[in-house]
Amino acid sequence: MQNKDRARGMMLCETVAAGFLGIAGPMIAAFLVAHFGGVNVTGIRPLFYVAVTISTLSLILVWTQLSNRKWVSKSNPGTHMIIDGIKMLKGNRSAKKWLFIGALNNLPYGMVIPFTQVFAQEAKGASGYILGAMVTATALTTIIFGLPVGVIADKIGRKKILLILIPLFWLANLILIWAPSPTFLITSGIFLGFYYIIGPITGAIEVELVPAEQMGRWLGINRLVKALSAAGMALVGGLIWDKIGPQYVFVIYVGIDLILRIPLLLSMPETLIEKAAP
Repeated sequence: MQNKDRARGMMLCETVAAGFLGIAGPMIAAFLVAHFGGVNVTGIRPLFYVAVTISTLSLILVWTQLSNRKWVSKSNPGTHMIIDGIKMLKGNRSAKKWLFIGALNNLPYGMVIPFTQVFAQEAKGASGYILGAMVTATALTTIIFGLPVGVIADKIGRKKILLILIPLFWLANLILIWAPSPTFLITSGIFLGFYYIIGPITGAIEVELVPAEQMGRWLGINRLVKALSAAGMALVGGLIWDKIGPQYVFVIYVGIDLILRIPLLLSMPETLIEKAAP
């Protein structure tokens, strides 16, 4: 996919995956939880069986239908991951910086997302149907705003869009903490949807920082760093929840984002290639 179309293309995939499928999934899950006994171990257990079944079908689809396209040239196979990774990062300041930004981009998967529904249920008394409605609201945000945001990002630049969207995700966390009623919990879900719009935009930047022949190694290093940071912050989030207070999980995340990610993002170059004037 060409640079000028990458954000909208990735957002189109996100709209279908997290958007349309995300609407039906939460409501089906809410029905299953209610049918099997409510928000408890017995009621939630069937969801994992369903998830394993769907994941298995997805694996079969990837195995049988996904392209085997290779980016690396035969003359440069890249046999040593660590050495090749060091060579790739050498002299590429933007790529080095992005490893930290990418880790911060992924913090919500470990520090925020796992605790959102738990907080809504335990601290705010949300029912199974309200929890499902929150996730549906998140999916609707992706459907409504995803593709238009991708088009705008391909016109004005990815950085500008991220600097607009990131505070909207902060708002989701703050509304969740304050929410005096189920309506505000669903509103928090609406703003949470912007996190899933941020993902493809950062993904577009990520793949534009290195040459195509280095893409596999670059993405592998990024995924490793992101997974380690998310896993570590999940533990930190749990400790904050138990030792300081549930609401501080979300407050501290917003603080980390404001102090670390935003300054780093501001220092990154814009990766959108402007069209040459005719």
